[in-house]
Amino acid sequence: MSNAAKHFIAEVLRAYPPFRWEPETEELWMSVLMKRLPSFSDEVLTRTLDHMLATRDDRRTPLPPECLKFCQETRRQIDMEKGKSNLPIEPSAAEGDWTADRLRLADSLVMTPLGKEAAKNGWIGMLHSFCRKNMRAPVGPEIEACKREAKEFDKAYAQCVKGGWPGAKGLEKLGASMLKKRQALTDMVLHGVVK
Repeated sequence: MSNAAKHFIAEVLRAYPPFRWEPETEELWMSVLMKRLPSFSDEVLTRTLDHMLATRDDRRTPLPPECLKFCQETRRQIDMEKGKSNLPIEPSAAEGDWTADRLRLADSLVMTPLGKEAAKNGWIGMLHSFCRKNMRAPVGPEIEACKREAKEFDKAYAQCVKGGWPGAKGLEKLGASMLKKRQALTDMVLHGVVK
């Protein structure tokens, strides 16, 4: 197995540590990935890991099929960049909801009274994320879910800053980058500052 595959496994477990897994479960998880990851190039594994760490917001350990799906999407994206496949009519699966059009739409959707409320109360990041993923503003219980997720993030980030457990530093760094994005969105919505 390549160093890139070993690094991929180690970093995924560091970023998304198993919670209440039996040793057998962790062994099975690792053996499936050790068997499947060598079919991907080092470039695919490196880019997939970067993409996962930057976009995946589920705190649970990703199951092997999810990891492999991320890898397949990255390989398709690389092939497309190298001209090995036809240009798609729609955004590639690797881009998902991170296309420039979706980001622009989310930016415009948060420039509203709801966005101002979210910016003032610390949940603008979750509002922007919802708008980017769903291509619309949240309503009713969806707004409350955005607020709740923001509070959960703040609590989890405080735990990471406190540290004392493996992987806390890596998650603290990821959380800090998310807070930086939240601040940039706050500045954009409340002060018209675009970075």
